[in-house]
Formats: sequence, structure tokens, C-alpha cells
Amino acid sequence: GMVYDWQNSAPEDVDMWIKKVFPEDITTRAEETPDPNDSDAAVFPNPGDDWLMLWTLRDHMMFEMYDPSGRRVITKMMELSGRHRISTANLVSGSYYYRFLDASTGQVVHSGTWIRK
Repeated sequence: GMVYDWQNSAPEDVDMWIKKVFPEDITTRAEETPDPNDSDAAVFPNPGDDWLMLWTLRDHMMFEMYDPSGRRVITKMMELSGRHRISTANLVSGSYYYRFLDASTGQVVHSGTWIRK
């Protein structure tokens, strides 16, 4: 797994850990484990400013971000897993709600709050 240190390092820095897994306990998605560090997607840095990095382990993901009034301000289709960069220069300072959806099913895979400095 991976954990980002938002406060003390560059956005590209990642701490990794390894867990021992037995064949009968193999999971394929973060929803299948109660571990709070498991996630199929991440947004960083948080808080951030003019650029936002999206990271996902899944293909065919939709990213949506909403302002405090509930208006959608960003929509990004991510056909392939990996890192994606989005400009947030047009957003004002404040808290924004975001979510990652499986584009095929519309199911929310991950959600959270991002702060624009």
C-alpha cells in the first residue's frame, strides 16, 4: 500500500508498506478490507493550490469536485489508472467535496474533502 505525507514532503513522495496475505484472504479492491489506509484513489496535495494530482488504481474512473454550494466545478474522465493532473487555478479558496466514481456502474469508489489554499 501507499501513504502520502501531505505536510512534510513533495507530492511525489510516497511511503509504502507490505502486508502478508494468505491465498484465501486476497482482496481485489479497497472496499473489501477494513484497513483505513486502503484506497483505490487519492487526491493530493491537500491542502493545495493551482494544481491537483489525482491517483487511482482503477481504469475507467470519473472524478467530480463540488464547491460548498454543491455546484460541480470539475469533471475528469480517467480511462487509465495512474496519476492525472488537473488545474485548480480558477477555484477560490475554500473546502471542496470530491468523489471518484466507477464510470461503468456509477458507484462511488472514494470520496473526501479537498482544501484550496
